[in-house]
Amino acid sequence: MTPLPLLTLLLAVGTSSWGTSTGVVGPLLAHETFSHLGGWVRGSITAAYYVGTLASYLVLGPRLADGCGRRPAVMVGPLLLSIGAVLLSRAHALPLVLGGRCVIGLGAGLVSSLVPLYAAEVAARESRGKVVAGSHAGFVAGVAAGLWVGASFRHRHHHHHHHHHHHLLLLLLLPHQQQQQQADESWRLIVLLPLLPATLFIAAFYFWAPETPRWLAVQANRPDEAGRVLCWLRGGRQEDGNNTTTTTTDELHALLEPPDSSDAAAHSVSIRPRLVRAFALQLIAQLCGATAAKYYLPQLLRRLGVPTRAALVAGAAEMTAKLPMTLLEMWAIDALGRSFCLVAGCLVMALALLINGALPLLYPHNSSPAADAVCVVFIFVYALGYSLGLGPAAWVYSSEIFPTPLRARGLNWAASGGALGSLVVSFVWPIGIAHLGSAVYFFFMAFNLACVPIIYIFYPETKGRALEDMDALFANQLPNRPSLPLNSTAIEPGDAPDEDAPDEDAPDEDAPLLPPRARHHRN
Repeated sequence: MTPLPLLTLLLAVGTSSWGTSTGVVGPLLAHETFSHLGGWVRGSITAAYYVGTLASYLVLGPRLADGCGRRPAVMVGPLLLSIGAVLLSRAHALPLVLGGRCVIGLGAGLVSSLVPLYAAEVAARESRGKVVAGSHAGFVAGVAAGLWVGASFRHRHHHHHHHHHHHLLLLLLLPHQQQQQQADESWRLIVLLPLLPATLFIAAFYFWAPETPRWLAVQANRPDEAGRVLCWLRGGRQEDGNNTTTTTTDELHALLEPPDSSDAAAHSVSIRPRLVRAFALQLIAQLCGATAAKYYLPQLLRRLGVPTRAALVAGAAEMTAKLPMTLLEMWAIDALGRSFCLVAGCLVMALALLINGALPLLYPHNSSPAADAVCVVFIFVYALGYSLGLGPAAWVYSSEIFPTPLRARGLNWAASGGALGSLVVSFVWPIGIAHLGSAVYFFFMAFNLACVPIIYIFYPETKGRALEDMDALFANQLPNRPSLPLNSTAIEPGDAPDEDAPDEDAPDEDAPLLPPRARHHRN
């Protein structure tokens, strides 16, 4: 029995701390209070969060993951989320709110990039998509939990504090006032929700989870330890190395293959097209309109004439519906492949956006309840398309295509593309809705359709390949793809990686060197 399923579950608990801290924000954003808050205040509260995530992606994440190891780095994220939540719950004025959001952003950036990194490095090649997508399911579950808690809390206070419930967020900005004590306290409690999964995760992870074999072998140069961890991960006991030996030995051998100087040069050549791809994929995952659906769904439903509380409940329901889809994705991403999931997801999203854009134009001013109902249904269909495609798959893909020494940096670079996309959309969407009305959907629809050929052409299938084979895959892939601008930095057919590629696929000639070493730490 391998520890991977349990490890995946544990990683999902970790990402759910990021999910809950995100989910709680939606209901607070939907509050009437926001009509009282200036746009710049709202903007700066959002921006503080993205400043944190970008700092994490560009500076903190890669430093921690490469310098301290994947294991400690993974634990820092939930820790920062907890600290940020505590700051936020104690906040009585704007500066502390911004500080809290910034720290939460740092934590979210670490969790969102380092958990998939850890997952990809411990997983077996056949089930890598499952492990990474499974950890992402924790995020979805966390957001759903945050939304439910937010919706129920808002519903509770709707009755008692009808005359002043709109002060809830003003409390963030104004000095503490006595008469709102009750409403105030409940708000502070909600923000602390991420502490539960974070504490559970840090404790369990600290005592049980190992360092990843890839970091041990490549960065820390501790091959013996890497072998032991790998053996444990694949379910082999130290003694009966019999049945697992061959596959584990092969895997270990691929891990330990020393990158010599020429190889390093090859990396620097062949890595750039991959950086562009990963960055673009994360950018696409946001620009397809997902961020907007996440944050603006309650407002969106209000425009369709749904009352606020129902809108919040619908938002929570939508996120809950994404959970089984993300679990289905765990199967699909390894069985049908990354490209298939991405393309299918984009097509489903395009269809949903088409309907959401067209119906309000055909039946203006909510003239047809049926049309409104269909719109709401297709907002759900959109969410399903997202969680079958770009949602988890963008993370799976970016976590697996880079060589180990560059994986943390590459993945974090890609994730910063996602943060950039979120920022763009969170500004474009409200403005677009204001000026174009529902026609803004056509813009996002066109974008989703345009992504289909791009994904098909530029994103080679990675399912079932060892992480160590990725260099070969991308080295071979580039020259014979149509030479479109993305490939301008591609390797020319005569270049080194192409000659190296065959040996990377067939490391048999050196195999005899390995078994003694492998046998030595099974005893």
